Amino acid sequence: MMKLTHIREEFFLRGHDFPENVLKGINLPKFTYPEPPKSAIAIKEKDLIAGKYLIKYGKVEHLRKIFEEGVVRIAPASSYKDPSLNYAIGDDELRLTTYGLPKEVKMTVIDHKTGEEKGSLIPMSNITYYSECKTDYYVFCLSMIYDHRLFDDFDKADCCIIINKPGDLLRRIEYVASQILSGWKMFNMPITYLDPFNTQEEEHIPFFTKNFKYAYQFEYRLAWLPPNPNFKEKIDYLFLKIGSIKDIAELILL
Repeated sequence: MMKLTHIREEFFLRGHDFPENVLKGINLPKFTYPEPPKSAIAIKEKDLIAGKYLIKYGKVEHLRKIFEEGVVRIAPASSYKDPSLNYAIGDDELRLTTYGLPKEVKMTVIDHKTGEEKGSLIPMSNITYYSECKTDYYVFCLSMIYDHRLFDDFDKADCCIIINKPGDLLRRIEYVASQILSGWKMFNMPITYLDPFNTQEEEHIPFFTKNFKYAYQFEYRLAWLPPNPNFKEKIDYLFLKIGSIKDIAELILL
């Protein structure tokens, strides 16, 4: 929104009209004013307490299978790099990118013959750092908030599952996954969001760290890491049958 405001002002200063279709494909919240969004009407009588629930957004045909039959799909982390995915979903889950400003980076010139330091350098541009996972891994993503915007962002979701007993869901998923993914270790925790221009090296944990442009999603993630750090096999989507979750959740349709 800030960039858009600056662009509008620059066009005005130059005596030009704002271009048509300039907002095409832009990632902004969808405004419904003066009508309330359908997602607000759907939970009008419900009292959701932050920290007491988890949310899964999606399409009815997919989430109904989770809700009624307990069929949970976990995905390879590498699958989220698919360019066909929208802005809110697509990301490189195997690589975390951060940047160092020139004045914050110390670079030393090494004499290739003696191995001794010859002096220091000041970079002319930002330095890009990559923290990469050595192996692929499985993920299952949830959100910790009920947010009207997220229905549109998550591929125009038309329903969600509110998990009222998150601990029960996590235990069921972990139990079934352990029967299929022998030796794999499941971890679960909220995602940490960081400013890529202002971060510390110890924060670079690609499994549970993302760029803060995704912070509004309040993601809670389950991740399964392979037993072998040199694991190189290609993994595919995996379906876990944990049984109906009607006793610990509710399906909300828009």
